[in-house]
Amino acid sequence: MRQLVRNALTGNRNSAQGESAGLSVGPEQLAPRDAVFVYDETDRHLSNIIAVYAFTASTPLTYEQVTEWMQARLGLSKLFHRRLQRVPMDLDLPYWVSDPILDLRDHVFLSTPATWDDARRVIADLTSTRMDLSRPPWELHVLDQVGDVPGQSGDTTFVVLKFHHSVGDGVATRELELKLFGDGPLYP
Repeated sequence: MRQLVRNALTGNRNSAQGESAGLSVGPEQLAPRDAVFVYDETDRHLSNIIAVYAFTASTPLTYEQVTEWMQARLGLSKLFHRRLQRVPMDLDLPYWVSDPILDLRDHVFLSTPATWDDARRVIADLTSTRMDLSRPPWELHVLDQVGDVPGQSGDTTFVVLKFHHSVGDGVATRELELKLFGDGPLYP
């Protein structure tokens, strides 16, 4: 049974961005501890992980700048290239499969909430919105030029990374943030 499922899922071996970055993004079955977050999710019990990073804002960012920044980092993690594929009737654990069409417009967002209270409302909405598991389960939201942030003398830019808990835990979040925001190479 497992081999039949695996054979059915191997139609899309690698996404273009993942393959060019040297990532192998073929089918991979979720571990039981990660599949729990898929099976237990409801509209009242979401399995989102939200990480918020604050940076001193300089000149206003454009959407093109944000997408170029993210495009350069797509090779850092399989997360950016895979989506979940459930097995019919959930007879087996779900698989990560390659998503052959990665459209950054579905994943990268730029907004300019004026104040800290506005930014907090945006972040709360992101936290309470269910992920679309038919595409790679991640989003990057940039909240630019936020004023009135406690402890900050000027405007602040917040980067909100949102992904589904089936991708990983706090350790995985930390590893990803070091890759995204660290000084290391873009393609390890």
